[in-house]
Amino acid sequence: MAVWGVIGPPASEPKLLATLLAKQLRVPMVSINALAATEIRHRTHLGIQLSAAMQDSRGEMLPMRLVAPLLLQGIQAARQSTQSAGVVIAGAPRTREQYQLLVNAGHPVQILHLELNNARQQHRLSCRHVCEACSLPLYTPEPDSDAVAPSNSLEPLVECDCDRPAATRHPADAPDVARRRVQLYEEHTRPLVAQLAQRKGGLVHTVPVFEKLMPTWAMLQQQLGIE
Repeated sequence: MAVWGVIGPPASEPKLLATLLAKQLRVPMVSINALAATEIRHRTHLGIQLSAAMQDSRGEMLPMRLVAPLLLQGIQAARQSTQSAGVVIAGAPRTREQYQLLVNAGHPVQILHLELNNARQQHRLSCRHVCEACSLPLYTPEPDSDAVAPSNSLEPLVECDCDRPAATRHPADAPDVARRRVQLYEEHTRPLVAQLAQRKGGLVHTVPVFEKLMPTWAMLQQQLGIE
């Protein structure tokens, strides 16, 4: 079963791009956060453990003993529900252990790595909000942007169906939590990407993140040859 993992640093919005890719390829999309939320909502044994681990986690990664069943069950459920030959994972694998888990389970992974420059990341982390209704991310224009909207106006990366999106800050975007998430990305995910990029076979496709979503999406399609 082909697996595409869309990963990147905080504020690179891998879930949005994973959703677009899954639609383009006509395969299911698996999100660790969504799977965890479902388990917690249904109060399964795994969900109770996830709830305890996520409470006051302050940006820490979930332990592998909880991530492993989420990943494998999510992929298996996607395959059974659609009989699809592939699946797109949003936000994973983030560590060498997660990558090896997928490989050992017989799921070769192509990594789509979203490269977000420091200035853009700092801007996004400082102003990121989400729509209360649909959870789509909202950002203010970048300082050197040619946007016509006011500099303090929050705009969605992609159009949503909400007439007037009510903006709220997600707990994961709190400054101390965001700093820890960036640190974990640099400690675990970036080294994984660098290691896989050295291997033969084109395991890693690096996609630069632009201010707007659609240029980033166009670059991702070009990298995979699916324009």
